[in-house]
Amino acid sequence: MLAMFRSLVPGTSAICPLRKSILPACTPWLYGPMGAGALSVWIILFSIGFGFGLHFKSSENNGLAGNLHFCTSFILIMIIAIAANPQQKIALEKKSFKDGIDVRWVCSSIELHRNTDADALIDCLFDSISFSIADKPLLIHSPIKTLASLNAKGMIARFCAWNSFAEKKIWEMAVQEEDNAAWLSTLMEVLGWQYQVVKDKPGLVAPRIISMLINEAYYALEDQVSSIADIDTAMKLGTNYPFGPFEWAAIIGVENVYLLLNKLSETDKRYRPATLLGVQV
Repeated sequence: MLAMFRSLVPGTSAICPLRKSILPACTPWLYGPMGAGALSVWIILFSIGFGFGLHFKSSENNGLAGNLHFCTSFILIMIIAIAANPQQKIALEKKSFKDGIDVRWVCSSIELHRNTDADALIDCLFDSISFSIADKPLLIHSPIKTLASLNAKGMIARFCAWNSFAEKKIWEMAVQEEDNAAWLSTLMEVLGWQYQVVKDKPGLVAPRIISMLINEAYYALEDQVSSIADIDTAMKLGTNYPFGPFEWAAIIGVENVYLLLNKLSETDKRYRPATLLGVQV
């Protein structure tokens, strides 16, 4: 079962915005001659917390033993543990988080899973670590390997955290069972992030398309159609892309692009990596 509601007792670390704003004005009433009313106030606040809390019971078919509890009211603090490198951290901080989110930044997937009291985990450094069932929401950076190939079960979704992707306004999220992903909708609502569910296929959508554009640019370079600088300029001016294909390859990492194309080419030869692209890996 995920971490339940945080303490509402004054003086704890889970201080909510309500206590910081409204309650100080009520201090004479709470702690003065009418201090006996304080207990009633906390009982009311506790009830509001449960009233606004969203409760999703996990399906018996997914092998989960617990319930998923998220509270979107102003009373609780939700703990999100995130494994990310410095660049990914900067990108995610640009997306911002809603009030009431306690973000813990860690530097490895192993350290991430040590946060047993976290309500949800986001792994931007995921590297095929063996796991069987996720008993709490887990988002993994896995643009190439699908959830099916990882034999992932439970509340797990995959996304792409390549450089220039993590800060995107809308995240592409792949889940194994789209009809049983209420937990993902709840988590993203709590985070305040937008997302779009896509099929659990290698490359998702945007990473696949951009990798193919980069590959075509390398083919054009092989055929001496133009120079690297001219191709980048033409694509930025002609298509209004934020980067030229060679600039994008450098930002994403040529090896990342090559590995995805190589995987896609196993079933579709259109994605066969250009020779010059492979040379740079």
